Amino acid sequence: MRLIVVAIGLLLSGCATLSKDECLLADWQTLGYADGVQGRSPARIDTYRQDCAKHQVTPDLALYQRGHRQGLQLFCRTSNGYEYGRKGQSYQGVCQGDAEADFLLGFDAGRRIYLLEQQVQQTERAMAQNDRDHQQLGNSIRAKEALMFGDEQTPDGRQQLYREISEQRQQQAELLRARTQLEYQLAGLAHQIQQLEQTFSFY
Repeated sequence: MRLIVVAIGLLLSGCATLSKDECLLADWQTLGYADGVQGRSPARIDTYRQDCAKHQVTPDLALYQRGHRQGLQLFCRTSNGYEYGRKGQSYQGVCQGDAEADFLLGFDAGRRIYLLEQQVQQTERAMAQNDRDHQQLGNSIRAKEALMFGDEQTPDGRQQLYREISEQRQQQAELLRARTQLEYQLAGLAHQIQQLEQTFSFY
């Protein structure tokens, strides 16, 4: 029972470093399965070997590799590749032959959507910054207008403030034009994502 608990704990944690108890109690086939189903390289066992050598424990390579192959049967699927790519995760080249072709079919599709979604986030950040800059200019303009019409303001001071206000209003107009372009860009990206999601919905 304790062996199963340890194996499940390693499966959930994805830990690459094993303690003494984990080395002593590890179910190497289950651990291999955990790494395989998560798309990790089988070379990961070299790390386990180094960890466990400190405790005079040698991993069972045959059991680990058997479990890893079983895990890859679930990992190397088109649908899983799509989810992997969609999340922006990296592929370590663990699938082979037709299984890899199936995985990459989904992975490449998901990756395309992921990259577009990254552009959406960048565009949204640019729009938020645009709004902040526009608001700051508005606050500055109102403050300058209050100074310009103040009783203690000199004629030269009013002219200078008027020029500064005019420049800032031009900057506001430029920001509004830029925001319109960002809105068009965002709409275009959303349309591309929608089309791709419809195209790859069977994944």
